[in-house]
Parts: sequence; C-alpha cells; structure tokens
Amino acid sequence: MGFVHRGLCMSNEYLCDIIVGMDTIIYVATFILGTIIGSFLNVVIFRYNTGKTMGGRSMCLSCSKTLKWNHLIPVLSYLFLLGRCAYCKTKVSIQYPIIEVLTGLAFMLIVHRVYLIPIAFIYFIVFSILLVIAVYDYRHKIIPDGLVYAFIGISFLRIATEYFWGGGAFMQDFSSGLIISLFFATLWWVSDGRWMGFGDAKLALGIGWLLPFCQNVSAIMLAFFVGSIVGLFLMFVAKMTSKRGGGFAFDKEIPFAPFLIFSAFVSFVFNFDILGIIMGGVFVCLG
Repeated sequence: MGFVHRGLCMSNEYLCDIIVGMDTIIYVATFILGTIIGSFLNVVIFRYNTGKTMGGRSMCLSCSKTLKWNHLIPVLSYLFLLGRCAYCKTKVSIQYPIIEVLTGLAFMLIVHRVYLIPIAFIYFIVFSILLVIAVYDYRHKIIPDGLVYAFIGISFLRIATEYFWGGGAFMQDFSSGLIISLFFATLWWVSDGRWMGFGDAKLALGIGWLLPFCQNVSAIMLAFFVGSIVGLFLMFVAKMTSKRGGGFAFDKEIPFAPFLIFSAFVSFVFNFDILGIIMGGVFVCLG
C-alpha cells in the first residue's frame, strides 16, 4: 500500500480494508492501462522508421486485412486467437503480448514507487519511450535518435523543474548526466565503436539526468553484470549446439541499451543503491 499512509491501518481496521481495496483497484486499473499503452508501443516499434504513420487502423502484417476491435484487445485477443491472425491464421509475433504485459507490470511498479498519480504519468511516458528504445535496439541494433532525444529532453526538464521548485541541485544533477554520458562516450571512442555505440552515450545522458547519481552508478554496474551473464550464457549455448550440430548462431554484437534501460528501471523502482550495499551504509547517496 503506497497511496495512503500505512499508519492509518494501525488505528482503524475498517479503514485499512478500504485502503487495501483502493490500492487493489488502482493497481489493476494501472495494469490494464499499461497493457493498452503497450499495444500502442508495439505499433511504434514495428512502424518506426518504416515510412508508415503511427495512426490508422491496425492490420495483419501478412494478409494486410484490417483487424476488428475484438482482435486488438491487449493480451486476451492473442490468447483467444491462439497467437494467430483471425483471417489468414498466420502466427502473430509473441512480442505483442510480451510488450503489453511488461508495460502493465512496469506501470504498476511505477505507481507503487511514485505514489502520486500525476507524477506517475510522467514516468509512464518516460519508461514507455525507454521500452520502445530497448526493443528497437534489440531488433535492429540501433538506438533511434528521435526517441532518445525526446527522452533526453524530458529528463532535462525533470532536473530543471525540480530546481525551480526548490527541491533539486541543478548543477549536481546536470553534472551527473554528463559524467555518465562521458563514460560511455569514452568507451565508444577508445574502442572505435566496437565495445559501445555512440547511441548508448546519448541514452546514458538521459538516464543520468533521470536518476540520482548513486542510482546511475548502480544502473551501470547492474547493466554490465547482467549483460555479461547473458553474453556468457549465449556463448555457452552456441558452443553446446555447435557440438551437437545445432543451428544456433551467437551474434557477438549484443545491443547494450536493453540492459542499461532494464537496470535503470530496477534502480528507479527499487531505489537500488549498490554503493551503499558495498560500503555497508557508510556511503551516503546525494541527489
């Protein structure tokens, strides 16, 4: 329960039941909203940079027939139609329900973390953009400039707004973003783009302005850790399947943005501070 002070439950059991009920309704409504937004995010992912408009009726990518409203219900339509087009019976990408469910779960976690619904909506927009960037980078191995610049702009507005409201240290937050971005830009420059793409440096700038410095450090460390584990696992699978004459091919160029975005989300939602954990609470996070 995060929307009404938990202390109320200690004084009134009936009031506590109402609070729990309200929280449940809000979480369920938030999840449903997330799946609906996730359905639109799928449209953005598949149509971005293809010359197609984001508006207009949805249609099957195989037979090009326009889909009815009951074919577009998030998650449920995929299950009822057994993952196939209602007309040509071609298999529909599993990405559709996965993105819808992930967006719903992400929205629930954001609401639990932020509490205030108006502010939560801002983070809905931010992490929706980041989810599109992550999936697009995974599919095409490139971070779309238009989306990352929009994300950077929103993140900058966050630190500027907090400063003008008197609740933030502008130069500290501004410098944090530059430091994080410079770190990735250095990796890109030293490796001539082999270790890291310049798009990752631009993405890191937005993340650096979105999160406090400690959470930025935590996100970077977690991203490299998770990325290393996934990379080693894929290498292991490729080696084992090659011995058995399998067809799994390991792509050495693994996009890093999905790991960085996942780690930034974890750091934000769970207030993850790895420096405090390592130093046993001695390190005090600023910002």
